[in-house]
Amino acid sequence: MPSVNGRSPFRTLQRFSPDYAPCTITKYESERTGMSVVVVDREGPKVNGFFTLATEIHDDSGAPHTLEHLCFMGSKSYRYKGVLDKLATRAYSNTNAWTATDHTAYTLDTAGWEGFAQILPIYLEHVIVPTLTDAGCYTEVHHVDGSGHDAGVVYSEMQGVQNTQSELMDLRSKRLMYPERVGFRYETGGMMEQLRVLTADRIRKFHRDMYQPKNLCLVIVGDVDHGDLLSILDGFETSIFEDIPRPDAPFKRPWVDSASAPPLTESIIETVEFPEEDESSGEITISFFGPTHNNLVQVTALNVLLVYLAGSSASILENTLVEKEQLASAVYYSVEIRPKLLIQFTLSSVGTERLEEVKDRFFQVVKETAANKLDMTYLRDCIARERRLIKDSVESSSTPFSDPIIYDFLFADRDGSMLKEDLADLNEFDQLASWPEDAWRELIKTWISDAHHVTILGKPSAALSEKLKSEEKARITKQKEKLGPEGLKALEERLAKAKAENDKDIPKELLEQFPVPSTKSIHFIGTTTARAGAAKRLGCLDNHVQKLIDSDDTRSPLFIHFEHVQSSFAHVNLIISTEAVPVALRPLLTVYLENMFTSPIERNGQRLEFEQVIMELEKDTVGYSIGLGSALGNPEVLNMRISVEVDKYSSAIRWLKEIIWSGIFDLERIASTTVRLLADIPEAKRSGSNMLSAVEEMIHSASTSVVRARSTLVNALYLRGVRHYLKEDPNVIIEQLKQIRDALFQFSNFRAVVVANVEKLSGPVSSWTEFTAGLDTSKALNPLEKRLSRLSAAGLKPGQLSYIVPMPTIDSSYALSIAKGPSSLQDPRVPALMVALSYLDAVEGPLWLAVRGSGLAYGTSFSRHTESGQVSYSVYRSPNAFKAFQTSKSVIEDFVSGQTEVDNLALEGAISSIVLGFANSQATMAAAAQMSFVRQVMRELPDDWNEQMLQKVRGVTVEEIRAVMKDIVLPVLTAGTANLIVTCAPVMEEELVKGFQGLGFKPEVRPLAFFQDDYGMKVPEEAEGSEESAESEGDERSSESDRSNYPWLLELVHRSDLSSVLRFHGCYLVLDLQVMSGKRSRPRPVPTSPSPSQSRGRSPAADSASRATSTARLALSPAASTEQSGTPAARRIPAAGHASQADHTPLAGAEGSHSTSGPGQSALAAALQGSFGSPPNFGTPPRHSTPNLATFSANAGTNLPPSGLQSTYGSFDTRSAQGAQSRPSEDPEVVRRHLVQPLKASSIDAGRSPAQLAGDPFTDIAQNASRQRSTAGTTNDDFSSLTLQGGDMTREVYRWTEDAETQSQRGPRGRRSRSFHVPRPEPEHETLDIASIKVPGGFRRNYLRRQARDASEQGSLRTSGVISPDVAARPKTQSGFFTNSFIEFLTLYGHFAGEELEEIKEEDEEESDEYYASDTYESGDYFDTAHGHREERQFGEGSALLTPATPGRRKRKPSGRGPVGRNSPLGAALMLLKSFVGTGVLFLPKAYLNGGMLFSNLVLLGVAALSYYCFILLVNTRLKVEASYGDMGGILYGKWLRFLILSSVTLSQIGFVSAYIVFTSENLQAFILAVSDCRTWIDIKYMVLMQLIIFLPLSLIRDISALSLTAYIADFFILLGLIYLYYYDIFALVVNHGVSDIINFNSHDWSLFIGTAIFTFEGIGLIIPIQESMRQPKKFPPVLAAVMIVITIIFVSMGALSYAAFGSSTKTVVLLNLPQDDKFVNAVQFLYSLAILLSTPLQLFPVIRIMENEIFTRSGKNDLKIKMGKNIFRFFLVMLCALIAWGGADDLDKFVAVIGTFCCLPLVYVYPALLHLKAVAQTRRQQIADVCMCLFGFVVMVYTTTLTIKGWASGSASKARGYCDR
Repeated sequence: MPSVNGRSPFRTLQRFSPDYAPCTITKYESERTGMSVVVVDREGPKVNGFFTLATEIHDDSGAPHTLEHLCFMGSKSYRYKGVLDKLATRAYSNTNAWTATDHTAYTLDTAGWEGFAQILPIYLEHVIVPTLTDAGCYTEVHHVDGSGHDAGVVYSEMQGVQNTQSELMDLRSKRLMYPERVGFRYETGGMMEQLRVLTADRIRKFHRDMYQPKNLCLVIVGDVDHGDLLSILDGFETSIFEDIPRPDAPFKRPWVDSASAPPLTESIIETVEFPEEDESSGEITISFFGPTHNNLVQVTALNVLLVYLAGSSASILENTLVEKEQLASAVYYSVEIRPKLLIQFTLSSVGTERLEEVKDRFFQVVKETAANKLDMTYLRDCIARERRLIKDSVESSSTPFSDPIIYDFLFADRDGSMLKEDLADLNEFDQLASWPEDAWRELIKTWISDAHHVTILGKPSAALSEKLKSEEKARITKQKEKLGPEGLKALEERLAKAKAENDKDIPKELLEQFPVPSTKSIHFIGTTTARAGAAKRLGCLDNHVQKLIDSDDTRSPLFIHFEHVQSSFAHVNLIISTEAVPVALRPLLTVYLENMFTSPIERNGQRLEFEQVIMELEKDTVGYSIGLGSALGNPEVLNMRISVEVDKYSSAIRWLKEIIWSGIFDLERIASTTVRLLADIPEAKRSGSNMLSAVEEMIHSASTSVVRARSTLVNALYLRGVRHYLKEDPNVIIEQLKQIRDALFQFSNFRAVVVANVEKLSGPVSSWTEFTAGLDTSKALNPLEKRLSRLSAAGLKPGQLSYIVPMPTIDSSYALSIAKGPSSLQDPRVPALMVALSYLDAVEGPLWLAVRGSGLAYGTSFSRHTESGQVSYSVYRSPNAFKAFQTSKSVIEDFVSGQTEVDNLALEGAISSIVLGFANSQATMAAAAQMSFVRQVMRELPDDWNEQMLQKVRGVTVEEIRAVMKDIVLPVLTAGTANLIVTCAPVMEEELVKGFQGLGFKPEVRPLAFFQDDYGMKVPEEAEGSEESAESEGDERSSESDRSNYPWLLELVHRSDLSSVLRFHGCYLVLDLQVMSGKRSRPRPVPTSPSPSQSRGRSPAADSASRATSTARLALSPAASTEQSGTPAARRIPAAGHASQADHTPLAGAEGSHSTSGPGQSALAAALQGSFGSPPNFGTPPRHSTPNLATFSANAGTNLPPSGLQSTYGSFDTRSAQGAQSRPSEDPEVVRRHLVQPLKASSIDAGRSPAQLAGDPFTDIAQNASRQRSTAGTTNDDFSSLTLQGGDMTREVYRWTEDAETQSQRGPRGRRSRSFHVPRPEPEHETLDIASIKVPGGFRRNYLRRQARDASEQGSLRTSGVISPDVAARPKTQSGFFTNSFIEFLTLYGHFAGEELEEIKEEDEEESDEYYASDTYESGDYFDTAHGHREERQFGEGSALLTPATPGRRKRKPSGRGPVGRNSPLGAALMLLKSFVGTGVLFLPKAYLNGGMLFSNLVLLGVAALSYYCFILLVNTRLKVEASYGDMGGILYGKWLRFLILSSVTLSQIGFVSAYIVFTSENLQAFILAVSDCRTWIDIKYMVLMQLIIFLPLSLIRDISALSLTAYIADFFILLGLIYLYYYDIFALVVNHGVSDIINFNSHDWSLFIGTAIFTFEGIGLIIPIQESMRQPKKFPPVLAAVMIVITIIFVSMGALSYAAFGSSTKTVVLLNLPQDDKFVNAVQFLYSLAILLSTPLQLFPVIRIMENEIFTRSGKNDLKIKMGKNIFRFFLVMLCALIAWGGADDLDKFVAVIGTFCCLPLVYVYPALLHLKAVAQTRRQQIADVCMCLFGFVVMVYTTTLTIKGWASGSASKARGYCDR
């Protein structure tokens, strides 16, 4: 339906410009589909899109999470996996996605509008009209592989999350906060038990329900062409109009039209255990409901209040519980934006034995705060600072307002009125500034101190860890046994076939249709540079800004660089050289920088405590930090930053001076910081990736390197010495800190950088006069350290070293190789190298397919380090790093040799990625300013270097690419030219050594302790024992001899000229070393912990994704949701974790990972600052490899607490500032179970010959100390994943061994990994960031796609052999099917009226997930309440639908429901026809006689219409409440309705069986009379007894499939009888020349017709199973309508024709009216009777199973007594039916009428309306209609049943004469 007359269907709802942000917000809505579009216009090179769907689900199936993966598998017009990524790469774009509890968002990140416009309609089609194939669902969601283990991308993500501390605590908290049927209660990412039974059909159903344009909001931020946008969307709507539900169809808006959470009526405190070996510390979460989301003032006030309570080290909770009483390591808060806000406090690292005490103390402090006088001055400062932070955040973000817009779409009115009210201004802060103290105190009481809460005490449990492991192992073992070798082989073949279907090649022609867009629409941000003082030596500038600077120049000697941008803030940076700091003291920089902004200062002779310092800093600034200059391309310098409003420019400079020179070295603060840093080291040393980077720093950087000096492997020893001397002789440390200050803060070390609107600065140069006063300005400016000067010999000349480092704390392997590369950006090889690396690393590129796609590693990446003259290659999380490395080398060798051609289309995509990289590096004004400074000062490049480089890149030839691959890239993977480092699980060690030796490397096996260095800060031997307890159990220790011969001190002496060494307190301190010229490998950040004040109060997920209370997490960490990090202000808070990836730069925003920042901004500001990225629990990472542009790209600013981030799923940015990666608390069995054969790690002698040690920096150490690597004991398990290719690909990092020896070698951990904080290391490349990879969706399109190609290596996958027929026959889009008979249908789908028909099994035979497959949801009164408790039950698609409601009964294990979701509409229609057309049609002619011709026709048509209406009511209810017919009643009304429904089903089936027996008896009696010429007459009672003999043995059948043959025969005979009956009716009318004696209305027996008519249409028992069997259940109503029309025509024609033909002589069974002397008639009569005879056991089967399952609770398989009891019961039931048939034989028509009116009528007319009333009806009209239907059905039932029984009791009418009566 295209737009009419060319007019756009989109109307403008709102357009406004916030008065505090340089942008315009416009909201459109489509009048055709209801799609919402919100555009945030702002200048810049980037256009970002967030395509958001409100998604709500009331179960833990994970359907929303699965779609986040599956939508990228292809679409209606682009049916190829990976095509979207390839097209996006060509269009300068990245794609991504995340799943939250309340929404799913798909992101598009593009350079320029033209590329965005090109990819937009393709992307939207993938979202709205995806392929959703069975093959895609099988590989991406869940499957069992050939080894019998569960796999699948989504399943593996959730496997890494489900039993973690954060998930267990969060899930329990949600269960207690939210009741059933409230979406926030559920795990959006999916629970493993339900993912194992989740079907493709159910996923498709969720997609149809939620993925509609009316439920879609496009949020687009950037420089947008509105006309072009609306035109594109118009065309897109036209293209999908036929594929979506009708826009005017009823739609229940998620969250808005759903049930809301009731307020808490009491406070709940529960203890939740989580698996953790270290039981020393736990965690506390305290949750409250807050105000409604649309109460702008209340929400903003709450945000300010939370900052006041827990926003920094000076805040009440932090200062009391952490700083003073040390009851926890931190107090964080978060607020999740929901219809009713959720406030949560988290107290981390609380002593396990003190959990209750600390919880009580928390509430005591809060209550005291509410009761006592508030610090109104500080509170008002918080208000003012929040306003400033919002302004700064919006300005600094490349995607401002995206998250507030998303939440407005989710919860507010669609007209955008609330959006404008919330975002147009900040007037709410003015209101808050006038609030009296009482109002704030009341706010605390209302929402926190006096409010009901849910508190979870997280308690670590080693026993639980072992229990989970053993349970999972047992489940897998049982699964393997059940499948057997043949079953496993079939599954292996099915997986191979699914992958082959998914991985079809993309036609080249398809990609060529989309040219690479022009770069004209990429509008790079320009800045203007000015210089003052020593900076002018770089050259004189001529611009208006320089003139302003010159007018204020006081001839200051200070180097000052200005970048003029249009900003309301001034970002003042001081770049500081570290050259003067003594080498031996450089490790102490870690402690010094940590305390920089959190120490007391001296002012005017008085001491200001650190709390007061923080308060004043917060009052004056919007941010402050100090850290390494990594983001400037040189981490060897320091960058100190303070950001303020422009009118406080001079105060920022005063603060710099005061912090630097007036700081007091407070012993208490220093000791506290040291202890905290030491506590973080064990977590860092458990990370394989982290330690890979740390070892690289140690061997490639000289001891003079600041990065090396701050490494974890230095801190592990050095800080222990610091701690010792703080106890024994603190003055030593104090004096050393003073030496550092004196060395650092000299005039000759300073370079000032100011990013601001210079036109608004007052005294831009003269303001620095006070700063330089008193400094010695006579010394020349020291040159900035060059990285080359701080590389070791090994770093300067790689190719001699290779190390393998076993780590018992990991289960994977990580590898890094480094070789020489260009050392200048002006090297002519750089353009070709940039293109080559971009080509190799591309998504769906050569390495992606060969390594990641084959399951060899999570990711690989090349990186270029021009400053250090190196190129590196990293393998991230691999089950065998050698195989990944070898495969990568083979790929490059094939390119070099010419065996593999360079694809031109992929080459264009690689160049486009480079363009996107340039755009990313200057996406905001701050980033552009930083890039300008780096280019001019740090790199000394010309102004037009960007343009030159892009031009050169576009001119690179294929020959040049091959040349750099040969000369630069291939040497990175070649022995003799590259150094190699590998960290791995001990079990992998031997295989990796052999593998790399085969490539020519000479790997040495060394423990981490071998690389540690204390820089001379030894702990005296007598104190060694007391310090030992500080080591974590994950910390590998060296021997006593090692400790007395620290390798790196000896290396310093060996390789350096020692100018002075001072002996002091038993240690040697190297004070001044002139080390040989060297350079560090690359600007690799070594994360350091931010100061406590940096992010106090922010949720651990603050700028990262929070748990997906959905999907998402696995960014690297767990699944997620809209759980917020931080606090909201109004609805300006984005989803947790949607943090900007590169918005804040070190020069003008949050510091990079090396920074030690001031108190973090609240979530209010963080939310606005950057909403781009992947959130929790469930989001997806950036999957594209953006080239390393000489480190020009701004690093993402992290504002996280030391422990990282809040986990769930969903997906998150999990970078921790400390570089400590917490080990997820997972089940070790997830690794152990994959072990095939345990490898006994053999010891390798550490000693080597001098020749072997040539060039090794450890030569002296090897000669002076004997080191034996530590080996972890291996288990005796029979399996070993780590030797299997791809066997570890989807497992979280955790311990795989529980060996007692290994345990005894480890000491107690310093600190356990904490809930919601999962620190992660900085990755070598953003595409390798596990925080990106593991966000929900982060694995999509990866490890499964090429696994089969590696089968030859492992022999685990066989591509030949017999594939299961089901798989082999299945086309890409699975064709529908229909069963051959009713019995086959029941056999396949296992239930009647939704009730299970499977035999119950013994409890000991049950699977652990017996109930996880149920689609039902139990209500409060549908539980066992007899004993005052509820039976905890989880549901899945295969669980029993008849729940054990009787107290004390055992659970039954149902079988799965067969191939759910395969039936096509045609198949469903045929099944419906066979379900309705049975014996009832033969009773209709006599019923017409009872009612009369006119009356019968009208009533039959009415019954048909009403039956269809009620069937639709039932179907709609089933779509809302996925349960059986009876269980729907139980869920919605309780046991009583379930009992009534099942009773009606049972009685109706008994009635049908009895009617069938009578029918068969009468027909056989007539048949015998006819063939014997009336000589043989057998009484009906004997006919019944004869059938009884047949039915009794058949009733003992347990397997319904055994009756299939009888069903086939019955179907054929019925069809034959109907055809002949039609023929004879027409023949009789022709012969009789018209109709017989008929009447239009029979006033005497008319009520009998109603019952018979209802009996005839009674097929409701199969409505639910047939609907469930459909691939697209939403198409069932039209199918049902068509079938009802067809059967109504059949019934009316059969009844009317037969009545017209036979008139008053019509018999009860019309077959008896046929000429009995006709042998063909006799044959038809006999065959029809036989058909009904054979169908009777089938009708009896549901009755037996339903009643038997209610009476007997156990199987009789192993219990003869129970078995005999069941057999007796079955015999009794058959005889009861026979007895009823005997009694009703004389009046069969009346008997059928009673069954119809009393049993069938409520099933069709009463119960469906009752269920619909409660589950679906929302409007008054629907409710009235349902009530009327119920009343009508009940009245008709009572009335007609009464009349029928009275008529029956009054006596039988005279029977028509029979054949033998003539």
